[in-house]
Amino acid sequence: MQFLFLAYRDIKNPSAVGGDFYLWELAKGLSRNGHRVTFVSSEFDNSVKREVIDGVAGFRITGIWSLPLSVFNMYMKRFKCRVDIVVEEIIGGQRPPFLAGAYVREPLIAVWHQRHEKIFREQYPFPIATFLSFFELLLARLYKRHTIVTPSKGAREKLMQLRLRREKVEIVYDGVGKIFANAKTSETRENVIVCLGKLRRYKRVDHAIFAFKRVLKHLDTPCKLVIAGKVSEIDRSYIDWLHKLANRLEIGDHVEIKTNISEIEKLELLQRKRSCWFSLPQWKVLVSQWQKPTGVALLLLRVMGFQVMLW
Repeated sequence: MQFLFLAYRDIKNPSAVGGDFYLWELAKGLSRNGHRVTFVSSEFDNSVKREVIDGVAGFRITGIWSLPLSVFNMYMKRFKCRVDIVVEEIIGGQRPPFLAGAYVREPLIAVWHQRHEKIFREQYPFPIATFLSFFELLLARLYKRHTIVTPSKGAREKLMQLRLRREKVEIVYDGVGKIFANAKTSETRENVIVCLGKLRRYKRVDHAIFAFKRVLKHLDTPCKLVIAGKVSEIDRSYIDWLHKLANRLEIGDHVEIKTNISEIEKLELLQRKRSCWFSLPQWKVLVSQWQKPTGVALLLLRVMGFQVMLW
């Protein structure tokens, strides 16, 4: 069969994060099983227009705000009636939705990572957040008759609040990259807590700093907090704010922020550090797939409706 993926970023995009990796792993898995897969996404600095990666044929298109129109034109000219299944990422990154559900006639699988209402409220001013939340409801009506894929049971229950059909929403769990699956436990651990994730305000990384302030009061040995992750394109000032927060709490010497680190660097942090703070709704999956190879302990908290892990 021939699959067409419509996404914001591919695996080589320097700004790619969890949702982008999720889409790519789906595409790569289909290719590995003998299917023909085309992956349409946005271009980035020094990228090429066409490239085959992991057996997946990639097309990169110019623009962000014009991306939905460009995707529509490419579909009509190149792919209409020439593919068997279209896989679309409904909401991803800082770009308008593709709205492929309005014009694609082939079977459509819509990937919907989570409901975004709380994220909109945390990230944007009230008028913008209200408009985006209403627009998400309209998207639910548009895709109601299509198959929807989401990464966890919790995410599915949240999507049900948008009045989607339960029988149309399927769960495909997250996986981890090969370097993490083959990781080995380090026998030596440093007194360091690692906070991993994309550094955006709605992720509430600042809660890790507040919590670490309390941790330091109860420790007899020196300890350090390392915050590591990719910087958001629209929230770069958040990093400066985190530095100022740590200094205001008088723990600036104990907090280090690493931005845009590689997957190998993430693995090294997990292997050498004593515990890890993670903000993800699908924490149960990551416990089984990350905890065993890296040998870390787990505590679970809830912060403003999000699952937070302390490993």
